[in-house]
Amino acid sequence: RCRLLGSAPGVCAQLLYNKDLHMASASRVLLFCLLSPLLALPLCGYVFVLAAAIAHKLHGPRQPAGPPPADAQRSPGCGQPSHERTGQAVYRTLDVGGVEREYLLWLPEGYDPERPYPLLLSLHGATNSPVLMAMQDQLHCLADTAPFIVAWPAGYYRDNPYRYSSWNVPGATARGDSAEDGAPCIRNPLTGEWGSVDHPEFVSYDSCEYGGGGASDPTRCFSAACVDDFGFGAALVEALEQEFCVDVGRLSLHGHSMGGMMALTLASAPPLNARVRAVVAHAAAPFAGYNSPPSPHAVPLLKHDAREDWVVPPYAAASMTPGQLGPLNGTVGEGGWLYTRSVEVTAAWASAFDSAAEQGGGAADLRPAGSGVASALDGYRGFGCEMREGRAEVLTCEGSWTHSFALATPLNAPAGIELASIAYDFVSRFVRAANGSLAAAAGEEDASPSPPPLGASRLSLDACASFGPYRAAAMLAPGLLAELARRYPPAGAALIVGIVIGGVECVLLCLLLGASAIAAVRALAKS
Repeated sequence: RCRLLGSAPGVCAQLLYNKDLHMASASRVLLFCLLSPLLALPLCGYVFVLAAAIAHKLHGPRQPAGPPPADAQRSPGCGQPSHERTGQAVYRTLDVGGVEREYLLWLPEGYDPERPYPLLLSLHGATNSPVLMAMQDQLHCLADTAPFIVAWPAGYYRDNPYRYSSWNVPGATARGDSAEDGAPCIRNPLTGEWGSVDHPEFVSYDSCEYGGGGASDPTRCFSAACVDDFGFGAALVEALEQEFCVDVGRLSLHGHSMGGMMALTLASAPPLNARVRAVVAHAAAPFAGYNSPPSPHAVPLLKHDAREDWVVPPYAAASMTPGQLGPLNGTVGEGGWLYTRSVEVTAAWASAFDSAAEQGGGAADLRPAGSGVASALDGYRGFGCEMREGRAEVLTCEGSWTHSFALATPLNAPAGIELASIAYDFVSRFVRAANGSLAAAAGEEDASPSPPPLGASRLSLDACASFGPYRAAAMLAPGLLAELARRYPPAGAALIVGIVIGGVECVLLCLLLGASAIAAVRALAKS
């Protein structure tokens, strides 16, 4: 009920802001006056939910973290005192080759500088941001209780007038004068869109010199700034390991859409290839022609596909739809970009385990053979997980939803939390040794033939299940304000003013309702 109430103000505000509803007549003024109290009620409910979330955070039960696993590997930052805030999102910057990069950091409550913590990087999709990704992926719900450290890096946006942040994955930008620069794209047969031709925001990065690319060469499309995102990922991991106590054998990557593509890229080659224990990619696939398996080390992968995803279609449809096959056997997304079919991605990652096992560097028998893998969401909107190519380290999970439903929204927060728990349960099954070899994590070696379903632990998520994105909004508020102040200064100021006005309106409304209730009681007493 609170989630529905919280959604109402935005919907009503959009209706009132419509150009056809300007205040030119007395009837419309009357309509606005009648709607104002209705807008205030859900706003008051929304503020109440945020206040309850903050109160739970401040006064709720806190369970101390247990001892670290027996096979934990300490980073150089272990033993160094930290003055960073815990249990809250913190906005930070990092200099990478003279370029200032940004990220959001969450240290678990009760962070102990002597205890090694797993590290998870969660990468947002194109045009998204770290704060929005953190509100959607729900990983902060797990971080305090698992516990682990989570960081949300920011794609580069500073040289784009549209402030579109993205990731420089293979095929996203020009790399010289070769005709093969950029990702292959065609005019979408259903939407009519044609990559860079109809999306100038993606070829407006000052750091790129596209030459003959962009709108003049519609067969090659671009979608990112020409910066070293690969180096950014490696530098961020190193910086966090130097400053905080990180379990260096438990680094995992998580991403959505183009962020998932970047996660696949970071895990596919040195230096992080020998460090990443597992990858979770939501609604993501490499551009067609750029599907490279991880090397030299195989990496476990959980690929989460949406059957109704037309942005990054997981497979081809039978008719002329955005999922049909295009050049290079790729699926056609809404904007005309071509992506590798999901089955080809998982087959490549599974084949890497075959090669690694032959060389003695893989983890061939971490899990029993079979096809289906149980999860806590089985049956929900057709959700299910399966092993690919007989490899228990490579899973495909599918559900009947669209591109963004894999992430939490006000209307599907419980499902988003379950998916976060499924993702973390998967990566927690693996650990990297110092020599780069992959093994079952401590406590997993003696797994029964029927391991517990993915996501079954839920890691004490009652609070997150109750508050969902609203708890996230409360805990991520400082990071959100910091991000807005840097990226959109007017929007940051407007948000602060809006919060103040909303709070005052809520207080006045409560006082009015209280006075009305007192008057009603007195009237009843007199009668």
